[in-house]
Amino acid sequence: RTAHPEPNRRAGRLAPMPIQMIRAGLAAFAVATLLVAGCGVLGEPSLIRTAYPTTLAGSAWSAVSVAGQPTVVGSEPTAVFTVDRIEGTTGCNGYFASYQYATGAIEIREMGSTAIGCDGPIGATEQRFTAAMQGASTVSIDPEGRLVLDGSGGSITFVVAPQQAGG
Repeated sequence: RTAHPEPNRRAGRLAPMPIQMIRAGLAAFAVATLLVAGCGVLGEPSLIRTAYPTTLAGSAWSAVSVAGQPTVVGSEPTAVFTVDRIEGTTGCNGYFASYQYATGAIEIREMGSTAIGCDGPIGATEQRFTAAMQGASTVSIDPEGRLVLDGSGGSITFVVAPQQAGG
């Protein structure tokens, strides 16, 4: 048998901690755990939207999904907000409407558009977009900073519209 040296009993030991420090550490760990758990599995953003823009006026957006479907690249619907009007494109036709907005609630009224016939995926996106805009009742900012209009016609997720040349 080989003799093993006696371990140094003082080396590697932590100094005793007061109970208040231990409790504070455990409380901090619990809060951090809850914050991470609130982000969902593997850090995914929470589905609960609690951020709302203070105003929509002066903002311009480009849709990335409409009623759960991605938009057609190069034919994305848009929304440009003034104080009381929205205008943009459905991906095919131009549209305009009046709206009222207050702390996460929106009402879109008197929506009109041009009448170019749109077929295929662009036409399908236009139909979903128009229904979602007319049925929109809430506005929020998701964890990724995207604008989300939601309501009886489904949801529309927008990203900030790219700047136009000369604009």
